[in-house]
Amino acid sequence: MADPKSPLADDEPAHFAGEEGGEENATPAKNLAAASVVALLGIVAMVLSTQMLVPDTLATAPGLLPFLTGAGLVLMALGLAAKAIRGGALHGGRTRPNPEHWFGVTENRRTLLIGTIVFAYIMAVDAVWFEFDIPLGIFDLPFSSFEALSTLALLVIMKIFWGASVLRCAIVALLFSMALANVFRFGFGILLPGAA
Repeated sequence: MADPKSPLADDEPAHFAGEEGGEENATPAKNLAAASVVALLGIVAMVLSTQMLVPDTLATAPGLLPFLTGAGLVLMALGLAAKAIRGGALHGGRTRPNPEHWFGVTENRRTLLIGTIVFAYIMAVDAVWFEFDIPLGIFDLPFSSFEALSTLALLVIMKIFWGASVLRCAIVALLFSMALANVFRFGFGILLPGAA
C-alpha cells in the first residue's frame, strides 16, 4: 500500500528487480564460477549420454536428448564465461570467498538444495528400473520407475519451492511425469532413461 505522504512515482522508469526483489548483480567472478560448473555438468551429461546403448538409429537413441542438452549447457556456459572474462573476472581476486557468507544467502542454499535433489534423482533413475502396465479397459498404460522417480523428485521440489499442499504437488508431479514419459515413449519412440 502506497504511503499517502509520499508522491506517486509514476514518472520513474520501471526496472527488473529479480524474482526475490533483490537488486544485487552477480560479479564477473561469480559468473565465471557458475559458467565453470554449468560447463562441467554439460560435459558430464554428454559423456554419459554417449555410453548409452543405441538400439536402432542415432535419431532414436536414448542418449540423443541428454547429449544435445549437455551441448547446449556447454555453449551457454562458454557465452557466460566470455562475458565474465570481458567484465574482469580474471583480474579480480580482491576478496576471498567466505563459505559462511555464501551459505548465509537464501538463494545459494536453495541452489545447493535443488542441485542435491537433481543429483540424487539422476543416480536413482540410473540405478532402478521397473515397468508394469495399468489396464484402462481400452488399452494398457505403461508405468515405469522413470515416472515414479520423476514424480517423487518433482513432488519434493514443488513442495519446497512452490509450497502448495502435498496432494496438489503430487497430482501435478504425477501428471507432468506421465505426460512427458509418454510423449517420449509413444510420440518419439525413444527409450526412457534406465530402460533395459
